[in-house]
Amino acid sequence: MDFHLKSHKNQITVNKCIQRVRKIIKLPITEGYLDKDPFNNYKPKSYKKEVLFLTTAELEFLKMYSFSQQRL
Repeated sequence: MDFHLKSHKNQITVNKCIQRVRKIIKLPITEGYLDKDPFNNYKPKSYKKEVLFLTTAELEFLKMYSFSQQRL
């Protein structure tokens, strides 16, 4: 399942999908239908997104920019 999701989605989506499936799997474990947790050894991969901040020149450009429509 992990490979299938990774081939079509990004890592954040994969982690959320597996998190939802793990919730569903907990019920059969507590009811005794499953002997052990199939996700016991699974560790979700961490994802760090690099945040890019605007430079002072870019902020000044946005401050001085005149928009064609006054909306807000």
